[in-house]
Amino acid sequence: MFIMSVEVNWHIPKLRPDEKLVWMSPIDFLASVPHPSTYHCSALVGIHDVSIEKGGQGWDAGSLRSIYKRIKEGKPIDALYLDYTFLSHGYPQHEGRHRALVCYKLGIKQVPVIIRR
Repeated sequence: MFIMSVEVNWHIPKLRPDEKLVWMSPIDFLASVPHPSTYHCSALVGIHDVSIEKGGQGWDAGSLRSIYKRIKEGKPIDALYLDYTFLSHGYPQHEGRHRALVCYKLGIKQVPVIIRR
């Protein structure tokens, strides 16, 4: 799967007073969260072996394909989320690991991330 020109229809909710919106690369986001199958390494480990079609170790292929399809169809995609007020194994609570990986695979340079501190 490959899209020549990718524009994402990001859904960014109203922020709470303790949140801010930043734009970062999908790689930076993935470096900030744990791998889907272990908390002993970041989600960056092995991403080159993961495909949108088949998934990979700990990566759900159905989720990856669904996100890809939503982007391709121009449907809204939720902003990613990092909550530093709650850490688990040194990583912040998070949402968006699969969205970040799909964006990385599609060559999207920046994704919106809501950060709570």
